[in-house]
Amino acid sequence: MLNHRISVSGYPVYHVQMKDAVCCQVQIVANCGSAHEDDDSWGVAHFLEHMCFQGTPTKNKHQVSREQSMVGSYNAYTNEFTTVYHFDALNEDFEQGLTLLKEAVFDSCYPEQEFEKEKSVIIEEWRMYDNYPQEHFTDHILQTCFGVKEGHPVIGTEASINAMTPEKLHRFRNKWYGKNNIAIVVVGNLEFEKVMEAINRVVPPAPDVEQSPICWHELNAVDKSVMETDRFEQAAFGLVHKWPALAKSIETRYSSAFFAVALSKYMYEHIRDDLGLCYGVSMSRLQHLDNSYNLIAMLTNNNYLEKAEIELNKLFDKVKSEGFPQEIFEISKKQLTYSQVKVLDSVRGVSAYVVSGINGSANRTWFLEEGFKILDPDWLKNSAAQLTQDNLREFANIWLDGFSKFAMVSTKAK
Repeated sequence: MLNHRISVSGYPVYHVQMKDAVCCQVQIVANCGSAHEDDDSWGVAHFLEHMCFQGTPTKNKHQVSREQSMVGSYNAYTNEFTTVYHFDALNEDFEQGLTLLKEAVFDSCYPEQEFEKEKSVIIEEWRMYDNYPQEHFTDHILQTCFGVKEGHPVIGTEASINAMTPEKLHRFRNKWYGKNNIAIVVVGNLEFEKVMEAINRVVPPAPDVEQSPICWHELNAVDKSVMETDRFEQAAFGLVHKWPALAKSIETRYSSAFFAVALSKYMYEHIRDDLGLCYGVSMSRLQHLDNSYNLIAMLTNNNYLEKAEIELNKLFDKVKSEGFPQEIFEISKKQLTYSQVKVLDSVRGVSAYVVSGINGSANRTWFLEEGFKILDPDWLKNSAAQLTQDNLREFANIWLDGFSKFAMVSTKAK
């Protein structure tokens, strides 16, 4: 059962009690990420996430780390539109864990000596991603499709990281970290009223801040964008196309998930196993509130780029006219049902569903009114049982179209 209430401090709280869970997870979800950054501070959302564990006015980073380790496991992550801080702990340590998470998110002071050391750490993280061809290719796709405002790298650039200052962190937090943009998600064997009592005691009043806008706007139409690189020996081919929004309807969301599983398996078997054009074909969702796109990409070599495009188009046309091979259809149905129901066996999985749901629509009540159905294993099983090949052919003809195409050619391999 999904519970919801606005805390005394002004933050919406989403709670699911799992009677058999021995652990809990708490997430503080900020609806802001790299797409909300000013032009002079690329990477600030991610940098801010790092600095939230580096000390408060009364504790240095070692005290913060040791206290958190005594309670459970703490971490955070940032993407284009969201920054999430979370911890896992035993149910009985919920309030202590919440207090420490609150200190990290709301009380961090970004000590100058830690700031410079963390800048070096983030530069090394940037170098790791910068040496990965898939990241390089994806960054190019996003910036071409959506422009640098929305599509620049989440981590920023080497120059923007080096130019980061504590003032930029404070400016970003003061602009976006408030009751219009932050929600609290709690999952575990915890009674809702006791959860609310603890949150009302621990979490400070929420300031009014600017509400984060819808970002992934309509993509810039691209017939084919080719980039050359002398950094990697691998080439790449990719496609981006419109995809149904998460909140279009809960049934469409489920059909979308099933279609993605079936298409991924079909592409892997044909493009990778039968033709040997690449190691693997990936699909990923680019989503934010009411806009959603699908990115299909593969790493390969220069000689296979043209064939990869031809074969993918042939496969898509076949799905539109014939649907999926029956065996792939049945396997994908079973795999989707198993994977989605399995998620509901863990507090982390349920938490992830809730975060995805509350970030799935500009209408913040969508998850409470309809999206919560994904938390019901019986609903998931019944929805899978009702899927047909006709559903997927119809889906393919609506959504498997209008691709923007990309290629990365390796000059190093020529």
